[in-house]
Amino acid sequence: MIINDKDFYTLWGEALASEYRDIFVAEWSTSSIWGEPEELTDESLLEIADYLGKLWDAAHMSVKDICKDAELTQVALATRFCIPMRTVWDWCRGVRTPPDYVRLMMIQLLGLLP
Repeated sequence: MIINDKDFYTLWGEALASEYRDIFVAEWSTSSIWGEPEELTDESLLEIADYLGKLWDAAHMSVKDICKDAELTQVALATRFCIPMRTVWDWCRGVRTPPDYVRLMMIQLLGLLP
């Protein structure tokens, strides 16, 4: 599925703000960014819903989840992104939270986005 950067960042921001996955998917699956409703097939609607669900999941990943899904240790993540180990450790323990753009960068560069 290909969408432009502007639409992606709109969806990313909305996914971050949305507390409930199903509501986010339902609201955005009917958006005009996917084209005219009469042009969409049942298969494409399922593909859109799957993409939105995965995007919401990614937007709500913690750094600990990112490490697990990327099969990286905290040390490996810190080394790969040149982030102090203590910072990554704090993020994984929930003592501190990274900015959303940092998590997005990690998720994108580690190939965890749909």
